[in-house]
Amino acid sequence: MCIAFICMMTGGSTTGTQIALPIITPALTKLGLSLPFIHRVGTFAATMPDSLPNSGAVIMAVGLADLKMKDGYPPVFVSTVLATTCGTIAVAVVMTLFPMLP
Repeated sequence: MCIAFICMMTGGSTTGTQIALPIITPALTKLGLSLPFIHRVGTFAATMPDSLPNSGAVIMAVGLADLKMKDGYPPVFVSTVLATTCGTIAVAVVMTLFPMLP
């Protein structure tokens, strides 16, 4: 959740991940989470909110399509926020059920 929040604030998944992972990884490893788990769930979590309306890429794409944000953003939200949230939940469940996966 921390990674998703930082990515939401920065408007980019790479930036948010680079800021959040070094901060939260020591605390998560102390809780017993493996590094592959942290990496996979963190990477998927970073893709959830990186395309909110404050993202430069979304603003540019909607503008290039000659649409208003209220008309162009709903499909973007469904395909890049809702779908990736479902993917993140699936990855977290799989990594929890099968922690031996590389």
